[in-house]
Amino acid sequence: MRRVMSIVGSKWKPIVIWVLRERTARFGQIAAAIEVVSRKVLTDTLQELEADGLVLRKEHAALAQRVEYSLTPGARRCCPFYTNWWGGMRPSTH
Repeated sequence: MRRVMSIVGSKWKPIVIWVLRERTARFGQIAAAIEVVSRKVLTDTLQELEADGLVLRKEHAALAQRVEYSLTPGARRCCPFYTNWWGGMRPSTH
């Protein structure tokens, strides 16, 4: 339960998971999708998610400075939870 709360209770971790739910992305793509997060905070968040076993970081040796991030299978299983959670938080249009 503590592990779940460290993820759900974090401001940026659920948002990064949400961004990565559909595709692999590079750092700049994640930053552009979130817009309001600083580079340092995003770097720290990605490192924490990697340490939590939720994000995979893949360096491409042939391409200098090319790193891609994707969700682990375990994190992908959480995506329906996030969809339902955020879906319930959106304001009604009626």
